[in-house]
Amino acid sequence: MGKAGIVFLGGALLKEDVLIAALEGGAHGYDVRVLADLSVPRREGDRPLVFNPFALHGVLTITVRQALLEWAVSCDGPVAIGKVRPLLSC
Repeated sequence: MGKAGIVFLGGALLKEDVLIAALEGGAHGYDVRVLADLSVPRREGDRPLVFNPFALHGVLTITVRQALLEWAVSCDGPVAIGKVRPLLSC
């Protein structure tokens, strides 16, 4: 079996299904990331309560900007970063 990759998750409402999907992905060897700026809790005040369980299970919470930069660096460094940089300045 080959090495699993990275899975990015986001949801309109962060509910148990997003957490379950993240945990299942991790159980299958994927490096799972939840995109915080694409994931909205039911109430903004609940944001820390919603994201804490992900961290407890080793699931990183990042932004789309962070994901793009990480991807660019892991691809081929300066060339990809040059292509992504205009997207990051928006």
